[in-house]
Amino acid sequence: MIGESFSGTDECYVCGKTLKWTKIADAGRGSIVVYEVPAVRANAFAIGRNDDGSIKFEIECTCPNCRTINRFVKDINI
Repeated sequence: MIGESFSGTDECYVCGKTLKWTKIADAGRGSIVVYEVPAVRANAFAIGRNDDGSIKFEIECTCPNCRTINRFVKDINI
């Protein structure tokens, strides 16, 4: 996707646990990304572009407490 990582804090819809998720940067061809493994790893899907130029992402992450997959919508400037 993009060569940047981003993160956020949300609450699990089922059990209420605070999820501090991170979308890890994807490495491009011929490069490597060094990172610390986050407690909650997220997948990000671009679903639109806002008038101010920010991208609307759907973030998907699994709660480590109840194992429910949660989805959040975030506007992120890239």
